[in-house]
Amino acid sequence: MLSNDEKDEIYRMVRLDMELAWYQPIIPVMTKLITMICTIMFGFPIFPLLVLIGLARFIFPDNSMLHGICWLLVFFPLVGSFLFGRYLYNSITNHRCSPYKSAQDILAERIFQGRAMRIEGKYDIFLPPSSNEDSSSDECKNKNNSEDVSKKNQVGLILYPAPMVNHTAYAPIAAQISDKNIVVVVMSLEPFRMSLNDVSKETKRALQVMYELLELAPNYPISEWAIGGHSVGSHVALKVAKATSPGTSKLVVWGCSTRPFDTKSATLISPANKVDCLVLNGSEDKAIKFTLEHNNIRTVLPPTEGGNARTLYRTIEGGNRNGFGHYENPKHERKKDGKRRITLDDQQRIAVEETAQFLFGQSTTISSSGAVDDAIISDYKLATTTARVFSSKKKE
Repeated sequence: MLSNDEKDEIYRMVRLDMELAWYQPIIPVMTKLITMICTIMFGFPIFPLLVLIGLARFIFPDNSMLHGICWLLVFFPLVGSFLFGRYLYNSITNHRCSPYKSAQDILAERIFQGRAMRIEGKYDIFLPPSSNEDSSSDECKNKNNSEDVSKKNQVGLILYPAPMVNHTAYAPIAAQISDKNIVVVVMSLEPFRMSLNDVSKETKRALQVMYELLELAPNYPISEWAIGGHSVGSHVALKVAKATSPGTSKLVVWGCSTRPFDTKSATLISPANKVDCLVLNGSEDKAIKFTLEHNNIRTVLPPTEGGNARTLYRTIEGGNRNGFGHYENPKHERKKDGKRRITLDDQQRIAVEETAQFLFGQSTTISSSGAVDDAIISDYKLATTTARVFSSKKKE
């Protein structure tokens, strides 16, 4: 039984919403820009092109056209880097998304119950119900058959938040997934609320979580790991899933239709790849409509059929991008996302059911939430519109 002082400390911990001083993001943003510039400059086909232009400039030193091209090659990267760096800095300092109080309360309640832990500055852990909990509760009555399988095969999910979002905002959906007998770890991206690390550092973080859970949750030995992400957090999840395979067998993507900038470290279309993928989006997500085909996440994921791995695409009818977490976007960001036509609880209930079915290998053409295979509906170009998930509860 927790004392009042201990409960007050837990409430203080879950209600933390860190703010940054103006100077804190400067060095990380500059480091990120330098890394990106080096990746572009020394990649293909930019590097060979620069070599050719350099040789031509050496051979024809008085050519005014080559002289102008060289100045443009200096000017445009500098201006582009400045604008992108300014955007990153402004996002990190001014566009931070706070969680709803309801999400904070759910996290605190789960900690009181012994079904959640916060490792400050690292991650939150959400644990499944213990075997001695009351089996007559509504939660237990509604468990699907996947839990019988999970008793022998414990599944763990590491989830990366969307950029600028306080990871406490995912407490409600993570708690519901843990009710399905899945161990959920929600990663903290504080203090900048976006991953500014390279792939190797994020991979090391994920592996450290896997090892630490052996000590933190010894009663839940995990035999199969999945990596997931929301929005651009899915880009990090993609890279980590590839780097940790075959230890990671599944990838979960929420609210994301674009591929990462660095596709080499994220592509899962290799014939040797064995990571199955779930892409779950809302039909009201405006970003999907403006995703160019060559930049679509489909280009780095396994096919829907055949091969050692496959990708399942689902759309939550009436859902939007923000609906996977309990938070409110800044005013300037709201126009980038559509308005939900279903409740937040309905969207997350469907997301939980689809994710749990996928993690236990029970996703089929027609699921209990009403998923329809893309072969039955129209042949859309965008990956995130290749299937539909209809809510069993219509908005009143």
